[in-house]
Amino acid sequence: GPDAPVLRVVDATWYLPNSPFAAPAGSPGAEAEHVEGPRIPGARFFDVDAVASPHPGGVPHMLPDEATFAKAMASLGINRTMRVVVYDRLGLF
Repeated sequence: GPDAPVLRVVDATWYLPNSPFAAPAGSPGAEAEHVEGPRIPGARFFDVDAVASPHPGGVPHMLPDEATFAKAMASLGINRTMRVVVYDRLGLF
């Protein structure tokens, strides 16, 4: 109905290097694959590593602080009033 929250669909596909979940040979990367498709219609790509916070011990893929995450969501057109569905194309998450 007209009062239902807006739904955003986000593709958060991420390849884990040196693992069974690494990018397939010849892959241009998760974001390029998202653009090329197939994907869920209207889905937007979220690059997990692009917003990861640095860790003093050099550990990768750490959750960003609230401000960084909010900025990343805003760049995808997402705000607090929306419902969000996140998926990955590997079934990793």
